[in-house]
Amino acid sequence: MKILCKIKEKILIYKNKVINLKKKIKYIKNKYKIIYKKKYFNKKKYLYNNNIKLLKTKTKIIHNILPIIDSLELSIKLWNNNIKKIKETIKLILKILKTLLINNDVKKIKPKKFTDFNPNYHQAILSINKPYKSNLIFNVLQKGYLINNIILRPALVSVTNFLK
Repeated sequence: MKILCKIKEKILIYKNKVINLKKKIKYIKNKYKIIYKKKYFNKKKYLYNNNIKLLKTKTKIIHNILPIIDSLELSIKLWNNNIKKIKETIKLILKILKTLLINNDVKKIKPKKFTDFNPNYHQAILSINKPYKSNLIFNVLQKGYLINNIILRPALVSVTNFLK
């Protein structure tokens, strides 16, 4: 009888040990999940911050290229046909620069004449008195650009002002 009691006590002790070990395993698994989630979140945050830095860098570079493109486009318009080779060379440079913009997800803002003025995409430089509805784009003075749907430079436009 005494031996049976001792065996039952030992079984109870081992059962308690097993229960405690199961609790420890569960605790360790939960702790591991928390650590893994934190690590995953930090990696995601790191990648997000790097993408933001990359976008800012792209924006600075492209912003510096835009005046070159504007100057080349203006030069092509002003030159006459006697300087064919120079004009062709500048056209080629312009094509290369435009390809660079396209490859970096830069898109033109192309407002059309007599469409509504949108201050998110356009910057009004002139107001022209015309017998039209107010705040319509009358003329595009300089193209605007977007990079990843973020305004790089608004389009410079002249807008109508209703003439009574």
